[in-house]
Amino acid sequence: MAYVIEMPPVVIQEIRDYERATGRSLEARIVEFVKSELQRRREADEWEAKFDNLVKSSSSRMAGTDAYKFNRADAYPDGEFA
Repeated sequence: MAYVIEMPPVVIQEIRDYERATGRSLEARIVEFVKSELQRRREADEWEAKFDNLVKSSSSRMAGTDAYKFNRADAYPDGEFA
C-alpha cells in the first residue's frame, strides 16, 4: 500500500540531508515507527484486557451491588447538576 504525503520543499530537502547523513531512508524509519506503535497498542490492549479481567474476577467476590461507575452528577449536591 502506498501513501502520499505532501510537504514543503524545505522539509523535503531536510529529509534528503537526513538520509545522506544517516544512510537510512525516511521510509524505513516511518515503517519502523508504525510497527512499533502498532505493537505498543497491542500490548496496551492486552494489558487493559488483563486488568479488566482482574477487576471483574476480584469484584465478583465482593458482597453487594455492582462495582461503582463514576457519574458526574454524583460530584454535585442534589439538584445542582444540570
